[in-house]
Amino acid sequence: MLVASGIGKASNRIGTHSRLFSSSSSYCSVEAEYATKTNEMKARHATELELEDADGEEEKGNGELATAVAIEPVMVDTVAVAEQERIRQRQLKAVQKRERAREKELARLQAIGDETAAAGPEPRDVEMDFISQKLPAGMTIEPVAADGHCLYRAVAAQVVPVADYTHIRTY
Repeated sequence: MLVASGIGKASNRIGTHSRLFSSSSSYCSVEAEYATKTNEMKARHATELELEDADGEEEKGNGELATAVAIEPVMVDTVAVAEQERIRQRQLKAVQKRERAREKELARLQAIGDETAAAGPEPRDVEMDFISQKLPAGMTIEPVAADGHCLYRAVAAQVVPVADYTHIRTY
């Protein structure tokens, strides 16, 4: 409950603040003023508590208000617990979603592996075996990097085995 007694004293506080830091005030007077203000604050607080208790006694005559006041803190705790439970459920759902995605990826990789194993040898492997059987003795197939310079690399490997392909491009 708000009490109007503190509203009118705002300008007084500003004046007190400037008096605290004026050069003419001594340390003892500052402590005395602090003690005075502390006592005033405690008195206002006690008055507010008494007013709050008086309002509470008036409301106890009406059963609904007294019950609503008693239940309100419990509802706040229930809301906080419900919020925590909802956050926990979201986290659990996210973990389950990641787990399902991981299992789906593993199943996809397993299906690819099974399909590859059932498909037999790769066409490239079959072709390489056939060509290597037809090659004369002493000749081999050398792999060449498959980039834009593969033709130059292949010619360089045939003409000068130690030369780089850039040497062949100059001719």
